[in-house]
Amino acid sequence: MILGLFIFFIGLILGCRYNSIVPFFYIFWLTLLPYFVDIIFPFEEIENLFEFRTYAAYYIFTMLGIQITVKYSLFSKLLSRNRDTIFYLLILLIYFTILTVVRHMGFQYFGYLRSNLSSIFLLFYLSINTPKPQHISKFILITLTVQIILGLIQEFTGLGNFSFNSEGNGVVSFLTGSFTGNNLYADFLTFATLILLLESRFKFKGLYKILVCLLFICSAYLIFKSGIRLALGSFLIGVILHLYLNSKTSRLVLYFMVLLIVGVFYFGTSFPLETKVINDWHVTSNTERQSGLLGVFQGWDYLQYSTIFYSWILLSEFFIHNPIFGSGLYFTDYGYGGLVSYLTSNATDVTLALFITEFGVIGILLLYLIFRGIFYVNNKKCFKNELIVPIIVVLLQSITDSGIFDTIIMSYFYLFLFIEGPIKFQKYEADFI
Repeated sequence: MILGLFIFFIGLILGCRYNSIVPFFYIFWLTLLPYFVDIIFPFEEIENLFEFRTYAAYYIFTMLGIQITVKYSLFSKLLSRNRDTIFYLLILLIYFTILTVVRHMGFQYFGYLRSNLSSIFLLFYLSINTPKPQHISKFILITLTVQIILGLIQEFTGLGNFSFNSEGNGVVSFLTGSFTGNNLYADFLTFATLILLLESRFKFKGLYKILVCLLFICSAYLIFKSGIRLALGSFLIGVILHLYLNSKTSRLVLYFMVLLIVGVFYFGTSFPLETKVINDWHVTSNTERQSGLLGVFQGWDYLQYSTIFYSWILLSEFFIHNPIFGSGLYFTDYGYGGLVSYLTSNATDVTLALFITEFGVIGILLLYLIFRGIFYVNNKKCFKNELIVPIIVVLLQSITDSGIFDTIIMSYFYLFLFIEGPIKFQKYEADFI
């Protein structure tokens, strides 16, 4: 708590001095700062890490409030341009409040809302203080580079894990970067790498271009070695869509992409035939686990051990009992038949099915309306050309991973929106990078 408040006040001072540094400080706090803090002051328990990250959400709320107060003339524009998103956010808040009272949840639902949707307030802040697109591109490049370096250290030396994650997280993978699990790390690599490939307004040149190619290769390798199949599948789909939509892709990058796709599908088709792996519990390597990318074609013997099966159980056995308002069992000790609760790691794997089951049709409808407002208001071209790629990728990641509920992924998505030219209220802020 003390450490969180300390970083909060540092960010407050920097943010008041340099307005455009706030979005980057917020995302840095979420992604890399906990990792480097852990090296000096180990968190020991993962709950301490989550509490530390909670102050990042408080930080973006506070800085947005300050900007609205100081630049009150922009407040009406912020409301008018984002009225749909803000309106449905308020309705969702009221809905959560009602469920909290009825289900006697205390502050748990509000904590869930804060943890999963705080990045939307980053979007509002970016509307008021928009960094230069070049600075956003450089920030993504730098943070991805650091994450890849951490992953390579973990892969080849076995060092560099969080103090509470020294035994790895997942079936056979120790690759977590600065994240708390290999699935979150692989999803980040997928999304951030695709953003660099999709970024077209400010082309990387010279050494930057070579660096992007190297990052692509290393990221693809780490995604494969992470053992996370959805990340690998969404990465391949994103790359294929990029090749299809962008004919101006560098030939060097194009060759590497084709080589990667051919190699992955070679391993993906050969290992199921050779090893006949039917579930994750029997794999002995990351390559064997990735062979499960095609395991959906092996029938029920494989699917009954997958995240898709857990999602189906939630929807078929619990959602149907209260489809309108949801079942509301997540924050109970036994959870959904012991399958998933706030005490189990499965909660990070079935986030979409869990949200639907917990909050019902009303909850998912409000969530859809919120994101619809974001897509259409902040960029009229969201469903045209290359912007469709990150939308499809984040929706794919939502099937069995956090996806749209991952604060970090969505923060990078909003950064990408502001590279591609959303509605801005004023000129770019001062340079600082």
